[in-house]
Parts: sequence; structure tokens; C-alpha cells
Amino acid sequence: MNREDLLRPLTSSAEEVRAFQSWDVVPGFIDGVHVCTALMKGSEIHFAIVAEHRLRTVLRMRARDFLEPLFERYGFLTTRVALGRRAEQRFVLRMGFEPTWSDHKFEYYLLAELPFSRKSK
Repeated sequence: MNREDLLRPLTSSAEEVRAFQSWDVVPGFIDGVHVCTALMKGSEIHFAIVAEHRLRTVLRMRARDFLEPLFERYGFLTTRVALGRRAEQRFVLRMGFEPTWSDHKFEYYLLAELPFSRKSK
């Protein structure tokens, strides 16, 4: 798969593909099948599930396994969501990100610990 193929879950716009040239592309595979793509720039992460795998791929342990090596680079992850994008805001909250601040365009989030940890009794 080339970079454009990996970015397809996030964007199909040639202009946006160019805008992400300085971002690291991190694909996620299950049994050799591409199911998601993350973009990383420093500790900031954005990711999307390939359309045909939405609603059935994001299992807690798979999400944790995918995020763990990315999280370990910095000890935390950050992301941002455009204001008014409620579905995306709910998604990052479900993934364990906590809101930190906002400006006139974005709500910013921090993931300070890996999500979906098994609680010790």
C-alpha cells in the first residue's frame, strides 16, 4: 500500500493529502487487512477506521494494542477536534482522551494514560 492508500480513511482530497506530507502515517492491520490509519505529528494523533470496518473493528483491546507503541513514544497523546464535530468529540472521549482547552476553532484533548486498562482488584 502506498501513502495515498493509507490516507484514504482520513481523506480523499489531494489538497489534504499534501497538507499531511509532514505527518507520520501509521497503518493498523488485523490479520493482514488494513483496518485503520493514524497520522502523528509529535504527540498529536488523528486516526480513522476504514469504512467497511467501522462499528465492528474498534474493540477495546485492539484499540489499546494499536495506541500503546504510539503512546510510549511520548508518554501521552494529544488530539484536537473542530468545534461542532460532535461525533468525533464523542469518539475521542470514548477512547479515553480528556478535554484540556479550546479556542475559536478546536477543542483540544489529552490522553494521559493508555485506555482500557484492566483494573486490578
